[in-house]
Amino acid sequence: MANTAQPRTFDEHRALGAAPAAHGRAPVLYVLSGDDALLLELGPLLGTRYRTRPIDTADQIVATTSTPWALMIDATARPDARAQAARVKQQFPQAPLLVICADGTTSDWQSPLARGALAAVVERGALSSPAFEAALDVADRQMAASAADSLDSGSPGRFGRPRTAWLVIGISVLMAASGAWYLHSQRTANSKAKAAPAQVAPPPAAPSAAQPPAVAAPAENDRTVLELLSDARVAFREGKKLLPSGETSPTGNSALELYLRVLAQDPQNEEARDGLRRLFAVASARIHADLNAGKDEDAAHLLAAFRNIGIDPAAVAALDAEIAAARPKALAMQTRSALAKGDTDSATQLLAQLAATGADRTVVTQLQNTVDSQRAAARLGDLASRARALIKSGALLEPANDNAQATALAMQQINRNSPLTQSVEHELQMALIDRTLAASHAAQFELAQQLLNAAAILGNSPELTTARAQVQKEIDAPRVRAPAPTAAPTPVAEAAAAAADYLRAKPLAPLNVVYPQRALDLGQQGYVIVEFTLDSKGRASDPKIIESSPPKIFDGAAMQAIARGRFDASELGPKGESQRARIRIAFKPVPKQSGE
Repeated sequence: MANTAQPRTFDEHRALGAAPAAHGRAPVLYVLSGDDALLLELGPLLGTRYRTRPIDTADQIVATTSTPWALMIDATARPDARAQAARVKQQFPQAPLLVICADGTTSDWQSPLARGALAAVVERGALSSPAFEAALDVADRQMAASAADSLDSGSPGRFGRPRTAWLVIGISVLMAASGAWYLHSQRTANSKAKAAPAQVAPPPAAPSAAQPPAVAAPAENDRTVLELLSDARVAFREGKKLLPSGETSPTGNSALELYLRVLAQDPQNEEARDGLRRLFAVASARIHADLNAGKDEDAAHLLAAFRNIGIDPAAVAALDAEIAAARPKALAMQTRSALAKGDTDSATQLLAQLAATGADRTVVTQLQNTVDSQRAAARLGDLASRARALIKSGALLEPANDNAQATALAMQQINRNSPLTQSVEHELQMALIDRTLAASHAAQFELAQQLLNAAAILGNSPELTTARAQVQKEIDAPRVRAPAPTAAPTPVAEAAAAAADYLRAKPLAPLNVVYPQRALDLGQQGYVIVEFTLDSKGRASDPKIIESSPPKIFDGAAMQAIARGRFDASELGPKGESQRARIRIAFKPVPKQSGE
C-alpha cells in the first residue's frame, strides 16, 4: 500500500472509529463485493467502527447530508472494480475509496493511488495486519478533511449540513469522548458480569447528551445488551455459529439469535441491525441450499428471522417467492423420501399437501400410484404370512371365514400376477393335493374330489393333473393288480395267530389290491399284516397296520384293499359277535406277458 501512515492501536480505533458521529451514528462503509466470505471476515475486524452496507453496484449508495461514508471495493471478486471506482469518483469526488486487491497485485493500482483517486490499497491477505488499520485511518482522515473543506467554504459539505469551524472542533472532541465512554462502560459491564452474572452494573447517573442511551436492566436470568453483542462478535469471529442449525433445536448462541435478542431489548441498536444485514447474505446462501435439498420449511423458518428488522423488503420478498415456488418440489422430494423408507402414511399426508399447492398433475399421479403400489405390496405381504400360517396349521378350507383358500383368493384380487401371490397359490395347491391323495388312499373319494376342485380353483399345474389321474385310478378298476393274498399264512404267522386272541381272516373273493405305482416302477415287493374288526356281515372296520416290509410303502394300498374286501364270518360263532382278525397281504409285481 502506498500510504505509510502509522496505524493506531486497537483502543485508539475504538475511541475514534467506534464512537458515534455528531448526529449519534457511526459512519457508513459501503462494501462492493460478491464474496460473502469477505463480509464475514470484515465483521470482527471493523467491530462498531462503521455501519457496514454490502452493495452490488455503486447505484445503491445513499449519499445523505447527515452521515459520512466511504466505499470499499473488492477487486478480487469484482472484475469491474476499476469501472466502479471511476464512476464513484466522478459522481462523488471527495468520497474515500479503499480497494482490496489480490495478493501481489498492489502495483496494478499504483496509478489511481498516486493521482489521489484512491485512499488506500490493501492486499486480501493483509486484512488482519496493521496495514489494513492504517488504510482505515486514511479513510477517516479524508472524511474529516472533506467535512472541514465544506465548513471553510461555507457551502454544504460532501457528507453533512453547512457547519462552522467551531462545530467541527466540537464534533471531534465529542467523538473522542464518546468512544472513550463506550469502551469504559463495556469493559465495566463485562467485568461485573463475570464476577456476578445475575447483577448488572447501573449506567452513570447523569450521562452527557453525547453518550449512548443507558442499557435497561435485563429480566431475571437474562443478559445485557453489551454481553449479547460481545458474544455475537465472538460468533462472527469463529465463523461457525453465524446461524442456528436447522437440524437441532435453537441453542441461542448463534450470531443471528444473539442479535435478535439484542433488538428485543434495544430495537434501535445499530450494531445488531448492521450485523443482521451482514448475516442476511449468509442466510440467503443457506436458504438456497435448503431449497435445493428440499427443506423448504427450514428455509421459510430462517427467512422469518429477517422480517421487520430493516432488511431490504425486496430481497426478502424475492426469497419468499423462491420458497413458494420451491415448495411443490420440496414436498415431492419429501414424499419420495418417505416412500423410500416405506412410510406410506407420511407419504400420503405429504402428497395431500403437494396436491393442494397445484403441483404438476402428472407428478402427483405418479406419486399416488407409487403409494398405492406400496400399500398393495404391504397388504400382500401380510396376507401371505397369514396364508402360510393357515396352511401349516391345516386350515385349508375350514373355517369358512378364515382359511388358507379364502386368503389366497384375497391376494388374487389385489394382484394376481404378483410373484408372492403365485408362490402362496402353489404352496396351497400342493397342500390340497397331498390331502387329496391321503383321502383317496383311505377310499374317501367324495372328500378327495372336493379337495381336487378346491385345488383346481388356484389354477392348473402338472401336480394337479397327476393327482387327478391318481385319484381316478383308485376309483376305477386298477390296470395293475397284486396277486391274491396267500390263504395259508407262514408257520410263523400261524403260531402267532394261535397264540393271539384274533381270527385268521379269509377273503370271500380275492382282494382288490392296487399296486403302488412308485413301487411298481422301482420293482419293489413286500408284505403288510393288517388287523381289523370283523363283523357278522363280513365287513372290516377299524383297520390297523401290525407289520409291514418295507415300512409304509404298501400300507395305504393294504388299508384300501381291506376296506373294500368281504370276509368269511362263519368263525364268529352262533351269536355272530364281532372279533378282531388279521390277514397278511403279499405284494409282488405280476410279470408282463409277451405281447402286452
